[in-house]
Amino acid sequence: RSSDLFEVGAYDSDTGNFTFRKGGFQGARGQINGEEFYIENVFEELDYPNEYYFDEVNRKLYFYYNGTGVPAKNTRFDVTSLKTLMRIVGSQEKPVIRLTIQGIGFRDTAY
Repeated sequence: RSSDLFEVGAYDSDTGNFTFRKGGFQGARGQINGEEFYIENVFEELDYPNEYYFDEVNRKLYFYYNGTGVPAKNTRFDVTSLKTLMRIVGSQEKPVIRLTIQGIGFRDTAY
């Protein structure tokens, strides 16, 4: 769930501790029982198939291949730089009315 995502602010390799910057259920809200959690874009955590790390400084993508042998030469990665996936704007003078959105899903988003 997108509400469970946190942005990592810092990682201390000496202690193995992460400091989270924003996102998710800060303030201890959320699930009572433990769930799986995911850390994204931390090079030191790149240890499982289909995980990736993007080095913004050097503009290099590291990907942990999920398969045997060498990845196909035509392997393709599709990425986006969109910050906003959908925006619906209304005002008191021109409100958004009679809007129905169905059959749409978002995945791999930050928020």
